[in-house]
Amino acid sequence: MLTHIIEPRLGLGRLTFLYDYPASQASLARVRPGNPPLAERFELYLNGIELANGFHELADAAEQRTALSASNMHAPPAACGRAMDEHLLAALHRDTARTRRPKVARHRAPRACPIVPASRSASIAW
Repeated sequence: MLTHIIEPRLGLGRLTFLYDYPASQASLARVRPGNPPLAERFELYLNGIELANGFHELADAAEQRTALSASNMHAPPAACGRAMDEHLLAALHRDTARTRRPKVARHRAPRACPIVPASRSASIAW
């Protein structure tokens, strides 16, 4: 529903942030406790196009193992039986200070994508 109905309508004429994702939708992101628990993740849209996405990386190896296990339990049948990424978990265990920075991926914006003043931006909590 998000990708087919909501996404094409996000950011029409202004920059729009979609943030506070359900924990089940961001297995690599840090989760804030609460009811419901929310993942520290965002996406930036303009005229229905995702320009960037980012998240505050879950840097605790034990919590990451739990999150990946839960994600694998809800995976489609074709993905069942995926091996746990032990290299990622070992790196988190060794180097937690480096991995505590937020991660952001910037998408290549189309040439026809106009620059929008900050006064015309919006935020939407998912």
